[in-house]
Amino acid sequence: MKRPSLEWRPALSLLLAAGLVFAAAAAGGKTQQGALMFGLLGSFALFSLLGGRRLLDRALHGERHDERSAQLSLLAVRAAYTVLTSTLLVAWLVELARGRSGQPYYWLCLVAACAYLGATVIARLRS
Repeated sequence: MKRPSLEWRPALSLLLAAGLVFAAAAAGGKTQQGALMFGLLGSFALFSLLGGRRLLDRALHGERHDERSAQLSLLAVRAAYTVLTSTLLVAWLVELARGRSGQPYYWLCLVAACAYLGATVIARLRS
């Protein structure tokens, strides 16, 4: 079965950058932040257009042709999860130390923990 084309992703990145992210930031008075996000999403779109079929480009698009790409993707997701949850925990602890409630950080930590535990249970049941 032929895999679907990924040519729509650069257009989607630009649509998200211009239509949603920049417009929302500008509406909230954060035009400079919106311009930065537009630049980041636009860079991804440009990378996707010019990237060709290299391994990194395929990995960023979620294609898994072999075990090596799948392993690299797993390592990247694991690293991103570790960095994100560590950042949330530190932000939560800082808020608690300042005498605040810790919101919304503890909710995000709870969602991350539940997602991890749920995925672990499902993976164990399937294997």
